[in-house]
Amino acid sequence: MFHGLQPGMLMLSFLAMAVPAHALDIVVDSTLDFAEQDAEAGREDRYTCGFTSDAIFQPAPNGVCTLRRAVLEAGVRPDDDRPIRILFDLPTSDPNYDPTLQHWEVQIDSSFVWEIDRRFVTDDGGQITIDGSSQPIGRSDGPRILINTNADNNPLGGRSLEVRTAKNVIQNLGLLGGGEIILYDKDNIVQNVSFGDAQ
Repeated sequence: MFHGLQPGMLMLSFLAMAVPAHALDIVVDSTLDFAEQDAEAGREDRYTCGFTSDAIFQPAPNGVCTLRRAVLEAGVRPDDDRPIRILFDLPTSDPNYDPTLQHWEVQIDSSFVWEIDRRFVTDDGGQITIDGSSQPIGRSDGPRILINTNADNNPLGGRSLEVRTAKNVIQNLGLLGGGEIILYDKDNIVQNVSFGDAQ
């Protein structure tokens, strides 16, 4: 005979509703940055890893998911696709893998803007997690994913990641080349991120 909800049952229901499931994963599979080549086609801020929207945003023709393309895609996808995780699955055959230190050095060309933004001002955007510990193999005594923010050796320094939306998480990474993480909005979390060229 049913006598109504037990006290613990209602609380468990609320807890389950309060934990959002990740709606989408974008997996980075290369350390390279094709921004310069993409710019020659006028597409450096239009190529994504897998997202298509009219004639504006399209997956890159070479089929490679770089960190730059993943960040762009995560920013311009509609709010219904959120929350979004940017994960890493880089092979040891990647040209920027260090087999001695067992980490990967992801390249960012400092000549081109690198930011987490929204597509339309009416979008909430955000709710993006970039997690270096998602790389399934690599060292355990430091970040497996290092981001070289000055891949083109610009004497003025590296390109900072500009975060223009709220509720993002950036974690378990190392940044090289002088670039920083600049937060413009609220409720962003940066944790377990190291800076400097000796990592």
